[in-house]
Amino acid sequence: MSDTMAQNDEHMNSAALWAGVFASVEENDIQKTIMRERLQVRRDDILTAKLRTTVEFYKAVEAKAFPVLPGGIENLGRVLDIFCVLCTFDNLASAGYSDLAKPAFWVRTGETRRDITAAIPVDAAATICGISSSFLRASLVPMIKDGAVEFIRSPSGVAAIMVKPGFVNDMGFRRYLMS
Repeated sequence: MSDTMAQNDEHMNSAALWAGVFASVEENDIQKTIMRERLQVRRDDILTAKLRTTVEFYKAVEAKAFPVLPGGIENLGRVLDIFCVLCTFDNLASAGYSDLAKPAFWVRTGETRRDITAAIPVDAAATICGISSSFLRASLVPMIKDGAVEFIRSPSGVAAIMVKPGFVNDMGFRRYLMS
């Protein structure tokens, strides 16, 4: 991970970090610790060539082509780090790391019962990433245009983020994911 992210690899592998979205897991559960480490998405795993709108937008922001709100995300690296967090959540959920803790939820994405994707509440994702919910939403707009993420609402009204497949090289962790 880069220095632009509030978290580092050690922090990303903390059970406490994921406590808001997964049912309780002991910090010293060695199997879960190994699972968190193996399923963590890093920048090198992201297929940035498929994120053309995101890359072009943040390159323009970095070049000062237009101003952003004070405290807003101003570089591509930070947005990619946020995407890594979202994809790590998706990997953990798909691998059966632990039951989702409310208000996180599953979304049916296909016709069969197996076609489901986990959705992380916006507020929980913002907390994990160390930014406000509004900045998280704003930073992901180019990724929505690229088709990498989608904002959805649960029937109870919880705003959440769902990661779409195809934007991460999953060769390193595909064997852990449930089909």
